[in-house]
Amino acid sequence: MKFNIFAENFVGYRGYKIFAGAEVLLLELCKVLLRAGHEVRVIQIGTEAREFEYEGIQVRQICSPIPAALNKTGLTSRFHTNGFLLLKYLDHDVDHVHLHYFYNAFPFGSNGMTGTCHGIEWDCPDPYESFSLRSLRDRMSFWTMKRIAHYAIRHLGRIWANDQTLSKYVQSWAPQYRDKIWYIPNFVDLNFFNQEVRPNVGIVDRYDNRIKILVPKFHTRERGTDIAIEAFARVRTNEKAVLLLPGFSSHESVYQKLAYDLGVGDDVVFLGHQDHFEQMPGLYAASDIVLIPSRCREGTAFAALEAMACGKPIVTTNVGGLTDVVVDGWNGLVARPNAEDVAAKLSRMIQDAEIRSMMAKRAVEMAGSLYSKEMWEKRVREFFSIQQAL
Repeated sequence: MKFNIFAENFVGYRGYKIFAGAEVLLLELCKVLLRAGHEVRVIQIGTEAREFEYEGIQVRQICSPIPAALNKTGLTSRFHTNGFLLLKYLDHDVDHVHLHYFYNAFPFGSNGMTGTCHGIEWDCPDPYESFSLRSLRDRMSFWTMKRIAHYAIRHLGRIWANDQTLSKYVQSWAPQYRDKIWYIPNFVDLNFFNQEVRPNVGIVDRYDNRIKILVPKFHTRERGTDIAIEAFARVRTNEKAVLLLPGFSSHESVYQKLAYDLGVGDDVVFLGHQDHFEQMPGLYAASDIVLIPSRCREGTAFAALEAMACGKPIVTTNVGGLTDVVVDGWNGLVARPNAEDVAAKLSRMIQDAEIRSMMAKRAVEMAGSLYSKEMWEKRVREFFSIQQAL
């Protein structure tokens, strides 16, 4: 069979080979399809039109016709508009179309197509906590996203959701569509993320006698970077610790200023982009605690699964699919998405080495038994009705 996979981004996003979790997921999906003997082409959005090959995968890069200035108004977004490109750029002889972001089903999605939901996009509380032009813009954007999600759920044949939030939403909104939603949580690649990984020597040597808290997420408000820094400032006065922030951000200077304003600027370390497979395993291994302080838009985060596989206790928030992965008091501590509650859970984790050790052991067991790559591939094959290649 010939598969076309329509994606927002895949290879080369922001100049990096594979940028983040959604791209890792797409790469592994393509490998599953290739191993089963199928032909795969990924159609991605970029700044210039070109075609190339990446690890045996044909990639067609196209340019979005929507001006960036229009997107900034909030009246449109990549989810609202890129679906209009489907009919123009799909191969004419394609057998199956999969939308890596199921929102792109609008307006040409059909029952013969499938899609992936990486977590719902309208669960951010900020626009509803104040009244301003920006909050009105965001409310309009969220309203539009929800309507487009409804369209996708009605029209696509199946949707693979990597957390249970969408299933619960559909059950309450339109239960007649619940069988369309397949829960396929993300996986952890134990070949890269495990307890045998060598720690990042530079981090260990520089911060040897300090508790190292790793926040393996982009630096954005949605991912709770401000919550992490504010919570760290609350516990830093009593604990000898350092906050490590790998990743890309166009707002890094804002968060650096926040850290210095709170008196912890020298103890909050921005590490820049770290390659997912080459550098992140060593950072997990060098850390003592992993903090995932997201306030919205989370699936079964790769960061949580990778931390678990590396034997690290987690402090996270009760947002989206994070509670599918982290069971409060068992393999981590779960807080409400605010600095005060995150600080309380973080302080408890820092002060009690026995709890850290116990939760780390359970985390490793859960990662291997529930989120292995082999189990994920089996579920994906069932979703696409793919027979195991001989």
